[in-house]
Amino acid sequence: MAITITQEPTQYWPVCNDVEWVFTSTNTGQANFSFVIEFKVNGFIHSTHEVYPESGNAGKFGITTIGRSISTSNVPNQQNLSDELNALNTFSILIYEKYGTPPTIYIATSTASSGIRFLNGSLRYDEIYPQWTPVKYDINLWPRGELFLTEFPRNRKEFVRYDESKFLSIINSGGGNATVEVKLYTITNSLIATATFNATIGLSVPMLSVGPFRLVADTSLTLSNFTNCYYYTVRIYQTSTPTKTSEAYKLYYDQSCTRYAPQRLFWLNRYGAWDSFTFNLLSEESTDTDINRYSKSTGQWSGSTYSHSLASGEQMVMSKRSIDRLILNTDWIHEDVQQWLVRELYESPRVYLHLNQSIIYIEPVIITNTQTVLKQRKKAGLIQEQITIEKSYTKVSQLG
Repeated sequence: MAITITQEPTQYWPVCNDVEWVFTSTNTGQANFSFVIEFKVNGFIHSTHEVYPESGNAGKFGITTIGRSISTSNVPNQQNLSDELNALNTFSILIYEKYGTPPTIYIATSTASSGIRFLNGSLRYDEIYPQWTPVKYDINLWPRGELFLTEFPRNRKEFVRYDESKFLSIINSGGGNATVEVKLYTITNSLIATATFNATIGLSVPMLSVGPFRLVADTSLTLSNFTNCYYYTVRIYQTSTPTKTSEAYKLYYDQSCTRYAPQRLFWLNRYGAWDSFTFNLLSEESTDTDINRYSKSTGQWSGSTYSHSLASGEQMVMSKRSIDRLILNTDWIHEDVQQWLVRELYESPRVYLHLNQSIIYIEPVIITNTQTVLKQRKKAGLIQEQITIEKSYTKVSQLG
């Protein structure tokens, strides 16, 4: 007489994909049998559910809808060198049997699942089944787990300017102390300088702020170190087990002159981590204005005299509501970068824009592009991408 959990979600599975427990009971032949599920978040009961066997003596319970409403990713705050990416929620279930006439819950035969943490991520069905596995991104499972949580093509150059922020995240399921190592190189691959900083104990999915300005402000690196820097690498490793290291993620230091003001976007990628990209060509601002109108009489009274005046008007404005928009243009980019950019950016629900290239302030915006075209150089030739964004704040005029 027992409940057995036969399948449960993988640690750090993307919570917006199917998240299900499968379980069996030896009592499914009893009258009015059902499973009673206590769904717990951080050890506390969130909700109680009742499910029935679906195949023989087996039933299942899914939390995707609930989990995606609870899981969040932090705002990309470059003020801290390291921070927790996801809210530290642990999900588990406790299963009871219920049967008999009348049905009775049998607490003594309950079975509990292990606590599981999820990424605030969402992958396409063919991306996650059957090949995707979180172990590739879990440094605690090195040597398999070494990748940062981004799909930027590693064979292409990712650029970052001195006053721009950049974030990298990786799974550290052990929660142990980790150290970040940054190395600067010249164009001839000569080492300029090395700096390290503590990624803090207890971060299960650390969010690292590795933009040049933040590194100079909070590590031993100096502005002069970046003068001859062509690229720099970022690597994280566990302090207690130094052999467990991430990939050496390469960032190219952009010192090029710009004809137009660069515009940088940050967005929540498919893994719930933060990607970014700078649009270097001309950006155009525009405003869409909605008009609330009313009609009034064209005449007016003055004492007992009724007259018409051209200045009185008939169609009048009660108020106006304005929404600002911005068109951004990339430079020429490789097809790999374009395909990564449009897939990740257009489908992201949270996007932020740097304000006036400030390193502190960001503004939430909405990407209005609705069609994703994965361009190929053999057809498109030189490739650019144009993004249209809508500001989230609206302006409402005074009453007319």
